[in-house]
Amino acid sequence: PYYTHPVPPTPAGVDADSSHNWDAIHYEVQLQITPVAVPNSIFIEGETDIQFTPEITGLDTVDLHFNGLDIASVQLDGVTCDFNRVDDMLYVALPEPHNPGEDLHLSIAYSGNPEITFQQVTQVGIFHPSDNLIYTHADPFGARNWMPCWDEPWDKATIRQKLTFPADFVVVANGTFEDSTAIEDWIEWAYYMNQPMTTYLISFCASNYVTFEQTAGSVAIKHYVYPSHLS
Repeated sequence: PYYTHPVPPTPAGVDADSSHNWDAIHYEVQLQITPVAVPNSIFIEGETDIQFTPEITGLDTVDLHFNGLDIASVQLDGVTCDFNRVDDMLYVALPEPHNPGEDLHLSIAYSGNPEITFQQVTQVGIFHPSDNLIYTHADPFGARNWMPCWDEPWDKATIRQKLTFPADFVVVANGTFEDSTAIEDWIEWAYYMNQPMTTYLISFCASNYVTFEQTAGSVAIKHYVYPSHLS
């Protein structure tokens, strides 16, 4: 479903949470990633749940950055929402207006072949340069290529990533490793970043890593390295 609704732009010269109509609190991202071909061809099925709160009275539209992928459904707390897409923007019409202080969850299911785009002086997206390597690069505005989000550096949120890869990959991502779960020929890897961060820092890497651990004082350090680099 589509609709048209004007959304006022961010005021010129104002880059702050206070200039945005809603505040991202937490992203819950689930991705199943299927390598297709080298270089850089993959297929993803995903669902992102965005916990947020309005910054204005009567918020009736949530504007998100989201590029290219096909949307299967958009729901606010279980209620289906209409939406519109313009370039790499996604505008979601809320079923009713909401006000500051409310705790809301917007869930978006999607799939497709994510694009690699050129921004500033670099390419951003999910890269698959060789059979045993898949990784992301999002700086400055690349997270929108695989997840709907407010992809500007002045809105920070916590994030949990649940990343399902073929079983021959080992996956590392932002935050603390929570668990890994085998599902037939796949493994789901869960990582949780409990400190709010900007979307351009969201990342994951998957390869045939081997791991080893050490400590520095009371700090545990886990290394993910290529087998050929482990002496």
